[in-house]
Amino acid sequence: MAIKIGFIGYGNMAQAIAKGVVDAGFVKPSDVFVTDIDLEKKKLARLKMGFMSTYTPKQIAWTADVLILAVKPHQYKEVINDFKKKMHKDTIVVSIAAGLTIKTIESYFEKPVKIVRAMPNTPAMVGVGMTAIMPGDNMAATDTELIQNLFASFGKAEIVDESLIDAVIITSGSSPAYVYMMIEAMIEGGMNEGMSRYMATRFASQAVYGAAKMVIETGVDPTDLRDAVCSPNGTTIEAVNYLNDNNFYFILKNAMKACADRSREMSK
Repeated sequence: MAIKIGFIGYGNMAQAIAKGVVDAGFVKPSDVFVTDIDLEKKKLARLKMGFMSTYTPKQIAWTADVLILAVKPHQYKEVINDFKKKMHKDTIVVSIAAGLTIKTIESYFEKPVKIVRAMPNTPAMVGVGMTAIMPGDNMAATDTELIQNLFASFGKAEIVDESLIDAVIITSGSSPAYVYMMIEAMIEGGMNEGMSRYMATRFASQAVYGAAKMVIETGVDPTDLRDAVCSPNGTTIEAVNYLNDNNFYFILKNAMKACADRSREMSK
């Protein structure tokens, strides 16, 4: 049975999810309904992706089997108030907002609702996303399975307890940004030694992709994989020692803690 997916809000993350489910064949473009206050985003959804983008939030809430809320956290209450009376009781509401608990979102509806939090990341757009699924108490096992399959269609999806949301955000939700910064530095390093930007980008990004794939597919601890690349008195160990001497490991850990602290602050 085909399902209909609605998006209220069509920013970067919503676009990544929508493209991911369609590219994976989970739904057809005509079964994706999009609305956003930005008319250009609605036009993009219609012309580039073939989505239905002329519907209001109320109409989408009435139509969708899965309703993905992709607006800013501070907009949730107002947006939910607009459509909550039009939503079917069996509709599954997916929140991708940092800082809003399931309990808080439930309070906006003022009635029992099937709510699940999901924390995906932008690599969903190219079929290799990582998503944490956190189902609310009103979600049946079949509901949770549907949502997990939806997000797993464009990557990996794991069910976790909501208490781990801050850990999820720092290790997968926000972490692509840290990796992009590292790739940027690697590109600059390659260019400093004579590579073109195009060539340095290809080499650096493929190396990072390959290293991640090694961790996933070999099951070998990253520490052991790192040591395997480092020959005594070789080039790699020289770079690793420099990173260690300049607290690379602890800088990254502290950056992730800052990210988690901000997530906790937003939840208050």
